[in-house]
Amino acid sequence: MEASENVININSVIESDLIKIIEQIEKTGQSILIVRGNKPIVKIIPQKKNDPLETDPMLEGACFVGDPTEPLPDSDWPEELR
Repeated sequence: MEASENVININSVIESDLIKIIEQIEKTGQSILIVRGNKPIVKIIPQKKNDPLETDPMLEGACFVGDPTEPLPDSDWPEELR
């Protein structure tokens, strides 16, 4: 279990509690682990907001070499796509 998650026993969860649990996740940003006895069965995690302007960390430091308006020479294309 992670430090930023709460643990709830499934036997104590009823439908009205589920709404409160989801509201708690929205408010705190923490995940909730639901267990039966001491066995984890479900982990509810907050959905990250997708920011279309956020840079993908995999692309950090990447740069485009060349003129993007110029067509690529045939030699840059795989043989099957020429």
